[in-house]
Amino acid sequence: TSLDGPYYDSVQIGESDTKEVHLQDSDGHKTDAIDLAGILQWDSAAPMGEIQLSTGNKWTDLIRKITFGLFFKDAQTATITAEDSDSGVASIKYYVASEDIIADYSLSNAEAVNKLEQAVASSWTEETNTDKVENIELNEKSKNVVYAKLTDNVGNISYISSNGIVLYSDSITNTSK
Repeated sequence: TSLDGPYYDSVQIGESDTKEVHLQDSDGHKTDAIDLAGILQWDSAAPMGEIQLSTGNKWTDLIRKITFGLFFKDAQTATITAEDSDSGVASIKYYVASEDIIADYSLSNAEAVNKLEQAVASSWTEETNTDKVENIELNEKSKNVVYAKLTDNVGNISYISSNGIVLYSDSITNTSK
């Protein structure tokens, strides 16, 4: 086997590429083949996640057109969980909006994500080294949509959102006769 091919400072190896490399020091000494198949871990899947309200309502996808059909009299909390069985969860970012940021059924997933990222930009709240964010407060007298960005340890990303949540405290119980 000839080892006269090119040598690089770094190399990206895809899942279908050969998993064997040779190393060379600055004096030109070359190693025998190193099999990376048992060393490298492949993770091409984005993390999975869920947004759950304290009432039990759950969502696992990015909703492209929000309906504000969930009404609650009392304040609610949301919990976001993420799971990635390959490389693990690096971070959970979330943003609580008062409106539907995407608002378009016709957008592709990539277009919806781009619209969300442009709108939220640096407004995400980030939690690192965790697979769960609890007690995200949704205040009384408000409209809310919870958006989440889940990232694994190799950079795969997924997005999920709640549907529209309306919290109100306008109604009064009249017990007088």
